[in-house]
Amino acid sequence: MLRIVEKATLVTDRTAILSGSRSFSYADLLRASGQFADVLLDQEIDLREAHVAFMVESGFEYVKVQWGMGSTRSHSLRIAAASCTWHYQCSILRLWSGALCEFIPEFSAEKIFRSFARGRINLFMAVPTIYCKLIEFWEKASAEEQEKMTESMKDFRLMVCGSAALPVSIMEKWQKLSGHLLLERYGMTEIGMAISNPYRGERKAGYVGLPLPGVDIRLVNEQYVDVPAGEPGEILVKGDHVFLEYWRRPEATAESFREGRWFKTGDIAVVEAGYYRIMGRNSVDMIKSGGYNISALEIEEELRKYNAMEDCAVVGIENEEWGELIVAAIVTKGEVDTEKLNGWLKERMAS
Repeated sequence: MLRIVEKATLVTDRTAILSGSRSFSYADLLRASGQFADVLLDQEIDLREAHVAFMVESGFEYVKVQWGMGSTRSHSLRIAAASCTWHYQCSILRLWSGALCEFIPEFSAEKIFRSFARGRINLFMAVPTIYCKLIEFWEKASAEEQEKMTESMKDFRLMVCGSAALPVSIMEKWQKLSGHLLLERYGMTEIGMAISNPYRGERKAGYVGLPLPGVDIRLVNEQYVDVPAGEPGEILVKGDHVFLEYWRRPEATAESFREGRWFKTGDIAVVEAGYYRIMGRNSVDMIKSGGYNISALEIEEELRKYNAMEDCAVVGIENEEWGELIVAAIVTKGEVDTEKLNGWLKERMAS
């Protein structure tokens, strides 16, 4: 019996999962995952590490499948469309301690704050976009409602952000309204979590942190040669946590690895004082202009500090002379003098 399942037998009366309007106990989870394991086994003792592909919606069904497969000695090939890593962490890591996990099937800032107010949640995980939407909802609320929402978050143990680079401005706004400094980290479906700011220790705004135990990280140039300290490079990851292969896509699998099973993430980062800072995707967030590799995310981060800036997006467009020109699409709070904005930005960006 898996240790996580064995531990669940000690807390069968506890609520394990809230999904939609339904509540499931650990007894429900043990029974359903056991039945699913029996279907997979089909009277065999175990599946001897066979591959099993599945696509399941998030919530109780997802956890049932994960637990059931774990009981059969099979390899999961998850083809669920979104948020596999987050759901896996809920189904395996959170439930390990007998915790309650709540799945919200579709985003609603109102429902999330309502869940906070019930006082049953003390750990929250979300992507940067969700934190942006929660901030917008909070800012539009009355002073009385803002106070209630802030009060509902004061007893949280931890709030986490991942899956995309978190703008420093969003981190600072969230800390001001919630009282929590977000723990930012880096990972993806193929590797799980690889780099993280510490739970105890310094959390640096704008950085995803340090490599987790058992994770090896390299930063390389386009020739896959390690870059000197302080220079940006593509993140390569190696470790037991890295996935085996893409399902029925041997060419894509071969293309995604370098010699020695180093997985190519396609993300560009730089190490500063031991902490990794994500600069963007190699394909879309890195602009090659005048012989320089320029991070669109860094320019966006500075633009968001302009007092009239609501939001922005920076891209590169083809140009015969420069290779790519840097262009920004902006949403402002009113009329903006673009010449003054350009001058303001030039003072703050490296030449």
